[in-house]
Amino acid sequence: MIKLIAHRGASLLCLENTKEAFELAGKSNKVYGIETDVWLTKDNVWVCTHDPNPFLNKKIYVNKSKYADIQNEVLSKDNTSYRLCTFNVFLDICKKYHKSPVIEIKPKNISTSAIKSLLEEVNKYQLLAQSSFISFASKPLKLIKKIEPEALCFNLINARRYCFVQTIRNKILINHLIRKKCNISVHYSLATIKNIAKAHKNALLIGAWTIDDKNLAQQLTSQQLNFITSNDIHLFD
Repeated sequence: MIKLIAHRGASLLCLENTKEAFELAGKSNKVYGIETDVWLTKDNVWVCTHDPNPFLNKKIYVNKSKYADIQNEVLSKDNTSYRLCTFNVFLDICKKYHKSPVIEIKPKNISTSAIKSLLEEVNKYQLLAQSSFISFASKPLKLIKKIEPEALCFNLINARRYCFVQTIRNKILINHLIRKKCNISVHYSLATIKNIAKAHKNALLIGAWTIDDKNLAQQLTSQQLNFITSNDIHLFD
């Protein structure tokens, strides 16, 4: 059965990657997992944000700041109550609502010590077996597998429409990752019958993102896709 991943929480209803978005996704009985993006602050606090500068003040960067200095920075002019959510709070919500954490690691050139600290946080909540780690970069995933060989990892693959060269590169990349026995999570345009079948033939998992269209979701469900990541927690209502 296909599993629904809440993209950055219930991000159609709340500001993405906030405690409020995660809580709302957690309360949904249709949601299997909650996805977030993580960055590390200057003083080694993992926080949930897609961009390193999510604040109204665009001069402030998470990875160049200490957490205490940015924890009260405003994220949205539409709702000034939103604040930066720590990774610990995200994990606590996943634990509370029995949801699988789906953790996208944003820094590409990351250290072994940083990955160890990330895994330590996940282990603190006893959520390693339920978690998935995703990244567009191979280094974070390789480090995770080196430290925790049983950890579930997915290589992210994007797509550029109307770009022939990128189409060829994606085909080569998908085939390469499948040969390497890597699970993949792809832009929905790459979730073809052929790619899904190829992954399953090699006993691998395949997910697709970001899908908010109910008809497309039903189509991919019939093709035996494993996971759908959506901004809409009511996608399967």
